[in-house]
Amino acid sequence: MSLVVRSYTVTSRKLTRFYDIVFLSDLHGMSHGKDNERLLTLCRECRPDMILCGGDMMTARFPETLKTAGSLFSALCRLAPVYAAFGNHESYAAAGCCRTSPYFNDYLEQTARIGVSWLVRGHEAFDEHLVIGGFEAPIRAYRKFSRPVLTAKERDEGSSLRGNDGTYTILMAHNPYFAPDYLALGCDLTLSGHYHGGLICLTDRQVLVSPYGWPLPRFGHGRYDRDGRTLIVSAGLGDHALPLRLHNPMEIVHIKAGPAPERE
Repeated sequence: MSLVVRSYTVTSRKLTRFYDIVFLSDLHGMSHGKDNERLLTLCRECRPDMILCGGDMMTARFPETLKTAGSLFSALCRLAPVYAAFGNHESYAAAGCCRTSPYFNDYLEQTARIGVSWLVRGHEAFDEHLVIGGFEAPIRAYRKFSRPVLTAKERDEGSSLRGNDGTYTILMAHNPYFAPDYLALGCDLTLSGHYHGGLICLTDRQVLVSPYGWPLPRFGHGRYDRDGRTLIVSAGLGDHALPLRLHNPMEIVHIKAGPAPERE
């Protein structure tokens, strides 16, 4: 099972020092080595100041994936502060409509006790220069073979975090299909997953298919810069339906975020 670290650098005049950020998404309860030791070793080598988990660390149909995800969270909390947002599988479980639902509140409480900060439509300051938030899309937005549109209310209520002139803002927003909506919130950096690299990565940014079933989706993988804001889409750490990947290794995203160089 191929696992790589994909690195990016982002800069902003709002930042006064560099931060090493590890972003993980779409584990789906898989294990990279015994007790995820291979994954943890690569995370450790990134020397993270914070670890952000962008959703679908478990799989809604399989309660046993809660144990794997919980064990990984426990180990990650020993490396750095951990912040987590919901993906569609967490939203399904929270809504009470899947096999993991009876155990999901206990999972949230136990992981919160060991140090995970769950940012479900909320946000939290990391320090005076950097704020992290989560976005939760409505469950209907994940329906297969649809072309969903968020209402203005759904977009505005999806997260309490907004971009501002004073602090650097990072938004964990699971589904990159709604990238224009996230960018409209004005956050400096948005982190997404969900597409699993589209089964096949055709280029660094173009993937074959989205989870909706449509080919060649926008914002499929990699980095996108728009009007001074950045979106990074991870290919994720696991699979749960179609375990096919070509030119598409599972990945840890390592971001160095720091001050922009002074203009001459």
